[in-house]
Amino acid sequence: MSNQSSAMVQKLWNYCNVLRDDDVSYSDYVEQLTYLIFLKIADEQAQLPPPLGKPSTIPKEYDWQTLRTKDGDALEIHYRHTLENLGKQKGLSVIFRKSQSKIQHPVTLKRLIQLIDSETWIEFDTKGEIYEGLLQKNAEDIKGGAGQYFTPRPLITAITEAIKPQPGQSICDPACGTGGFLVAANNFIKNNYESNREQKDLIKNNSFKGFDIADGVARLCYMNLYLHGITGDESSVEVTDSLTADSRESFDIILSNLPFGKHNRITTFKDDVSKRDDFWATTSNKQLNFLQHVKTFLAINGKAAVVIPDNVLFEGGAGETIRKKLLQECDVHTLLRLPTGIFSAQGVKANVLFFDRKPPSAEPWTKKLWVYDLRTNQNFTLKRNPLHYKNLQDFIQCFNTKNLQERRETKLFRSFTYEELIERDKVNLDIIWVQNDSLEDCNVFAPETNSLRIEELILLNQDKITQVFDSFNLFTQPQFVVEKCIYKIREELKKALKNIIDASDSKTKGSSLEDFTQMLFGSLDYCDFYKRNLRNATSEIDIIFTVNKIPATLFAEFSDLLIVECKNWNEPVGAKEIRIFSTKMDELDSKVGIIISSNGITGDKHYIKDARGAIRNIWLQSRKIILFFDLEDLKSIVNGTCNLYKILYQKYYAVKTMSDY
Repeated sequence: MSNQSSAMVQKLWNYCNVLRDDDVSYSDYVEQLTYLIFLKIADEQAQLPPPLGKPSTIPKEYDWQTLRTKDGDALEIHYRHTLENLGKQKGLSVIFRKSQSKIQHPVTLKRLIQLIDSETWIEFDTKGEIYEGLLQKNAEDIKGGAGQYFTPRPLITAITEAIKPQPGQSICDPACGTGGFLVAANNFIKNNYESNREQKDLIKNNSFKGFDIADGVARLCYMNLYLHGITGDESSVEVTDSLTADSRESFDIILSNLPFGKHNRITTFKDDVSKRDDFWATTSNKQLNFLQHVKTFLAINGKAAVVIPDNVLFEGGAGETIRKKLLQECDVHTLLRLPTGIFSAQGVKANVLFFDRKPPSAEPWTKKLWVYDLRTNQNFTLKRNPLHYKNLQDFIQCFNTKNLQERRETKLFRSFTYEELIERDKVNLDIIWVQNDSLEDCNVFAPETNSLRIEELILLNQDKITQVFDSFNLFTQPQFVVEKCIYKIREELKKALKNIIDASDSKTKGSSLEDFTQMLFGSLDYCDFYKRNLRNATSEIDIIFTVNKIPATLFAEFSDLLIVECKNWNEPVGAKEIRIFSTKMDELDSKVGIIISSNGITGDKHYIKDARGAIRNIWLQSRKIILFFDLEDLKSIVNGTCNLYKILYQKYYAVKTMSDY
C-alpha cells in the first residue's frame, strides 16, 4: 500500500476510535463510510465537465450537497431519511438496501461528513486501495466477526497468479464476501495485459460476478468493486443464496473462499428447497454443497480455485461420493495445504483446491494430484507473524502455470496418481508426508531405546536399568505409566475430591476442582503444569498444561498445550459453553481440550443433542477435540476402578470417529 493510501486509511480509522465511545462498532463505521463516500463520489463525478463527468443517479433532495448543509437534529433526521429513500431507488439497492444510520449524535455525524468532504475522492488513484485498507482493519476486529469475510490478501494474490485470468474471461465468486478475489483478478488482468477500450468496457461491466447471502457484506463488496473501477452495473453483485442461483449460468473462472459452517437449506427432507438435480450427492454439509455448486457453475474447460476446510478432504458418505466424482469428471491437479493462524478464527485448517472442469469422458480426467504442504512446521499468527506474499512464492514457482505437465517434486511438493488416490480409505485427500520437526527428537530416541539388547542392560547399574525401562514404558505402556503416576498421589487426590463434594459454596467448589485438576493431570509423565487462570482476549482459561507428545501414545496426537475448563457444578453445560471453550482453544492453538463438570453435558434431550452436535462440528471444521469428564469419571479414576489413560483414549476416539459421545 502506498504512503498516501496508508495515511488516508489511518486518518479515517483514527476517527473510528472516536466513534467507539458512541457505541459505533468497526463494522458499523465501515458501513457508514460506504454510504457517505458513495454520495461524495457521485457528487464529484456530476460536477466534472463532459465527457469525464456523468449525471448523478442520486435524487437532488438526497445528494451530498444537501446533506453537507444540514446541522444538528435536522442533519440526523435528514441522513436517516436519505438512507431509507435511497434503498428504494432502482440502481442503488445493493449499496443502500436495508441501510440504517448507526451514528446517533448529530455532532459526530457532522464531523465525519466534514472529514470526507475535505478530500477529493475521484483524484485518488488508490481509492480502492484505501477502501481495502479499511476492510482489512475491520477484519482485524475478531470480536466483531468481520474476519470471516476476509481472506488474507497475500493468499488471494498467489491464487490469482496461479490461475492467471485473461481479458474476456468471465470470473465469478459464489461467496464473494468483500470481493477480494474479484478485485485481485481485475488487478492481474490490468497489470499483465494491454486492453483496448472495448475490452476495458467488457471487463468493467460484464466480466465479474459475485454472490453473497448477506446485505451488509454484498454492500461492502459492491463498494470495493466500484472504487476499483470494476463495475458499472450493480447486477455484478447479487444478494442471494448462491446455492439456489441458476446453474445454467456458467463462468470461465471461479475463485472463492467457500463458507465455513454447518447449516444448509438444501437437504433431502423437511425443507422448502428441493435437492439439486445437478448435484452428485445431497448433504447438509454446506462446504460439500458449495464444492458441487462450483463445479456446476464452471464452463467446460473452466478453472476453479477454492478455499476449503479439511473436512471436505476426508468426510465420508456424501463426501466420499463427491470426491470420487470430482476426480473423475474434472482434472483435480493441485492442493495447497494452508497453515493455521492466517484466518481470524485461529486454528482453522484449510486448503486451496485447484481443478478444471472437463467434457464427459469414459476415463477419469484426473491423472495426478500435486500437493504442496505449507502447513507442517509453519507458525503464522494474524499480528506477530502474518502470512506474506513471499511465503507463497515457492508454491507459485512449483505450480508452474505455463505447463502443469512439467512439474518437479520437492520436499514440500509431491504428486499422487489417480490410482493411489482412489485406493485411499474413503478417497481421503488429506495427505501428509512432511516430517514434523517437533517430533524428531522423540523419533530418534524411540528406536535406540527399543533396540537395547538384554546383555547390554546387564552391564548397566540398577538406576540405569530403571531409567531405561521407565523410558521404554513411556512408549509401550502408557496405561501402566499413567496408573503408576496416579498411584503415587492417590490419597491426596481422594482428599481433593472430597473437598470438591463437601464444599458449601460454588466459589470454594470451583477452587477445589481446579486444585484437583492441577494435581491429577500435572502428576502425569506426559503433562506438565503450565499456568492457572490465564486471562486472554476471550475470557479466563482455568488450567493449562504443556504436553510431552511421546510417539505411539495418545498424547502424540495432542498439541503443545492442553487446556482444561472447570465448570461451576450448578451451571448447565451445552452448545453455547462448548463454542466459547472452542474459541479459547483457538487462541492457544490447542487441539484437545477437556471440560470438567458435575454431570458432563446437561439439560433435556434437545439440549444434549445440540451440545453433541457442536462437538461434532468443531471436530469436522477445525479438527479440535473437546472431551467431557463428570463426577463419576473422577471418582472411578481416584478409586482405581478405571484407568485415566483408558478413559482419555475412549473419549478421544469416540469424538474422532463420531460415535457415541
